[in-house]
Amino acid sequence: MSKFLVATEIKKNNSSVAKQQYSLGQVVLNVGSIISMREYDEFKRKLTETESWPEGLDKRLGFTKVVLKSSGYASSGLVLAGDLLTIMDKIEALNGS
Repeated sequence: MSKFLVATEIKKNNSSVAKQQYSLGQVVLNVGSIISMREYDEFKRKLTETESWPEGLDKRLGFTKVVLKSSGYASSGLVLAGDLLTIMDKIEALNGS
């Protein structure tokens, strides 16, 4: 049976009229599709240097880069709000650990 994780994704705004470079969105992930996860400190540094923190996001928060398997040999990556240990704890809770 598939298990799903509800998380907050940091998305890049592609609109030229958007006031902020990034926004927050809710995403539901099939944990069985996760290939890898890693702490993403570079993203936090980028947000700080460019002063492009999404509205409503705590600046103490860490980020996790998640790579998901897709159809064929392709994969896609997401940036989630929360450090690696927090995301891992949420996944472990789904598994009843």
